[in-house]
Amino acid sequence: MAFSKINLRDFNFERDIWGGLFGRFIVCPLCVLCLVPLINVAPISVKVFAMQAAMPAMTQMAIVCKQYGGDSRYAAALSFITIIGGLLVIPVYMTVVNMYF
Repeated sequence: MAFSKINLRDFNFERDIWGGLFGRFIVCPLCVLCLVPLINVAPISVKVFAMQAAMPAMTQMAIVCKQYGGDSRYAAALSFITIIGGLLVIPVYMTVVNMYF
């Protein structure tokens, strides 16, 4: 797979990457945490919804990108970056969700 060929030193962290990471790890989980109190759900469901919103991008995007002739190395690098970001962000969200819900 393309993950084995990723060299992050050659990868440019451009504005669109930072925007995607911000949306993936900040905007999505915060939207869920802001909207969940408006509906009546069990506390365990709130935790599940918040964790699902904070999950990294799916690795299938690199496979689909390659299938349709896109830049699969770029997609694999983005997927890899979100996995690393998830390792850092998910424990923080788990702590926050356990404190408030």
